[in-house]
Amino acid sequence: MLLIIILLFFNNFTKNYELKNDPIDVVMPCHKKDIETLDLCISSIKKNVKNIRRIIVVSEEKFSNNAEWFPESNYPFNKESISNEIFKDNNKTVQYLNNPKNRAGWIMKQIFNLYHFRVIPNLSSNILVIDCDTILLKPINFLNEKNGAIFTLSSENHKPYFEHAKRLIPSFKKVLKEYSGISHHMLFQKAVIEDLLNKIEEYNKLESWKAICSVIDINEIWASPIAEYEIYSNFAIQNSSQFSTRFLKWTQSNEINPDYFFENNYDFVTFHYYERNKE
Repeated sequence: MLLIIILLFFNNFTKNYELKNDPIDVVMPCHKKDIETLDLCISSIKKNVKNIRRIIVVSEEKFSNNAEWFPESNYPFNKESISNEIFKDNNKTVQYLNNPKNRAGWIMKQIFNLYHFRVIPNLSSNILVIDCDTILLKPINFLNEKNGAIFTLSSENHKPYFEHAKRLIPSFKKVLKEYSGISHHMLFQKAVIEDLLNKIEEYNKLESWKAICSVIDINEIWASPIAEYEIYSNFAIQNSSQFSTRFLKWTQSNEINPDYFFENNYDFVTFHYYERNKE
């Protein structure tokens, strides 16, 4: 009897999202600095991800003929409006954006990834968000037997990410403990995203993107103040047992040479622009 009571009590705090085995749409925000890796990424997705329906590049202008293009101007925010929500001061916004080391574009990309379902028409209920400098080298599955996302873990642990998430949603918990959800790709599911954005708006009484910006630490705006992958993966696992985690063999490299990593049995590799262009 005690066991039954415990299970019933636990289940009151566990959601069963309406998750489906729908085809996967791939969405990748892209900056012109990533053109060198973009088509490699697209090709690797077509080769290594089953049940793909659409591949969509979100960018300021069209960079590839191998995928759909969706203009980033269709989103309800941009670098200027994001910066205004952070600073609440137009002069500081102008000063920030005029500095070539500003992180407004990077922050905007994080928020894009939480907003794709609300902005891009006719998306599948399953979207694979992937950094366009990430190359998949082997076939990879992204749904488990419950139709929940499989999150690939890493060892990254950047404290400001979780401090930001806690300010955004006070009930947020880092459930991945010593691990991280940041591995340069993630399967997002519509039911979970809507639950997340609704929670953000319910608590903050603001549109989600404004709320996300309003709790960014001013002291972190030149570094890495938020992480959508950490917010989403921890939120999903905290709220439901439908999701699972795994480790894959992957790394980051400053030289674009996917054949080397394929031959050495990696599942994927990321070629960051900033790593390839260090002074």
